[in-house]
Amino acid sequence: MLTYNEIIKLDYTKLDAPDMGHETKFTLYVPNEEERVNLYTQKRPTVIVLPGGGYSGTSPREADPIVLKYLARGFNVGLLRYSCMPSVFPVAMLEALSAIKYVRDNAEKNFGDPNKIYLCGFSAGGHLAASCGTLWHRKESERYFGDTESVKPNGLILGYPVITSGCHAHVGSFRALLGDKYPDEKWLEYLSLEKQVDEKTPTTFIWHTYFDQAVPVENTLLFATALKEKNIPFEMHVFEDGPHGISTADKITTPMMYPLRTRRWVEMSADWIEERCEDAQYEIYMK
Repeated sequence: MLTYNEIIKLDYTKLDAPDMGHETKFTLYVPNEEERVNLYTQKRPTVIVLPGGGYSGTSPREADPIVLKYLARGFNVGLLRYSCMPSVFPVAMLEALSAIKYVRDNAEKNFGDPNKIYLCGFSAGGHLAASCGTLWHRKESERYFGDTESVKPNGLILGYPVITSGCHAHVGSFRALLGDKYPDEKWLEYLSLEKQVDEKTPTTFIWHTYFDQAVPVENTLLFATALKEKNIPFEMHVFEDGPHGISTADKITTPMMYPLRTRRWVEMSADWIEERCEDAQYEIYMK
């Protein structure tokens, strides 16, 4: 594998947020030349991993272990250590959208498919991924990038995501994300993402556990309901066992093993990506 490290430094003259001097590291893992020739006949999808951490940091438990799982399935994989507090919205979102643009702009040389870029986020990282999925064409993105199509995610993978700012909110995430703007009702409404789903929101794979006490399962149910109301295809899994933050749900990331069906979310999401790619290839062939 080849590894590329990109530093994402935003132009703060284009956004309404203070410059905290943070430089964000984006790492992209891609096949090397020999692997391209011998193993891969089609362009690869890319999964960009966004760890959780309540917008106060990025959890290692939801970083490299997730990257390795998707690499093993033959995908290009990116890892974004996005800005957290004291940085505030929309900094992290614009960094994630910049990572999408970097992947799309460099897709040809990295044997990637520019139309198969998926954001995979956990907890607050799930909120970040869902923010990109619902707000990629809105005012913050339009002001910063101009051409918002260049930063559109093609799909979302959301693990026990923070979604709502309502009665089932993970309050700490919204406090960290909004800083001095918390608890401004206008901003809480805007960043309650079940209310921002529209026809331009991409297809989504979303999962949660019933016994999650930190970020209640209602977050996932609300987002899935909003997707259904807008006729956006999605796949949802609510597993019974497991607390918040179980990541791969095995001893690599947690003190104990959880049931096989809970751990299978990684393979299920990878299958979901591959099946979507196969459907697209079939449609091209039939034309």
